[in-house]
Amino acid sequence: KANEYISVDNRKINYSYEINGKVLSLAIEYSDYNEENRSPKITYDVYNINLETKKNLSKKEMLDLYEVKESQIKEIVASKFGEYYETVLEKEYMKESKCDYECFLYFRGIIFEQYLKDYHLYIKNGDLYVIRPFNIFSYYDEDKYFTSKHFFIQITN
Repeated sequence: KANEYISVDNRKINYSYEINGKVLSLAIEYSDYNEENRSPKITYDVYNINLETKKNLSKKEMLDLYEVKESQIKEIVASKFGEYYETVLEKEYMKESKCDYECFLYFRGIIFEQYLKDYHLYIKNGDLYVIRPFNIFSYYDEDKYFTSKHFFIQITN
């Protein structure tokens, strides 16, 4: 998949991995810098492999491992986007606009508060994270603040 992906111009791949006890978490980031948009489309493939059984853990197995419900994850992710919005306002990226929170979410590509659309689970330093890619670019230059590290939202600690 990686060879096929990078054979097209303006595409990049990056990855990160963590070994946490018996689980290897591997996150592969695909960035497609097409000419139509100012911003790249970023997607992920994430694998959480039980090193004893050599099986990829499902989202349900990951949630069970940390005793977390999807509704709790949604609350945490929604709260984090609220924090991101407040930070963007504090840093005055949107000072000349009338863009409210819904508008902010729209520019992130989060329509109808679909906080968990295309999310993945990842273990880092023993803690559970959600990887939730979103558009870091808009008309207000927030890309000077956001990076792909903002896609990793800590769920447990």
